[in-house]
Amino acid sequence: STKIKSLLESDGERVVDLHIWSVGAGKIAAIVSLESAVLKGAQYYHQKLDCDFDFSHLVIEETKKP
Repeated sequence: STKIKSLLESDGERVVDLHIWSVGAGKIAAIVSLESAVLKGAQYYHQKLDCDFDFSHLVIEETKKP
């Protein structure tokens, strides 16, 4: 979870909620809520994580920092 958080926060974003669980041999699922000054869209974060993790299911919720 530390590596996932580091990758997601590398451009100034802030992870506000992160849930990760195993769904099978070597497969994981995650739900992430994060805040960003500039909205980049969920696909941007999927691409950042796909290189290092084999997600069976990944939900990203991005909101604009107040």
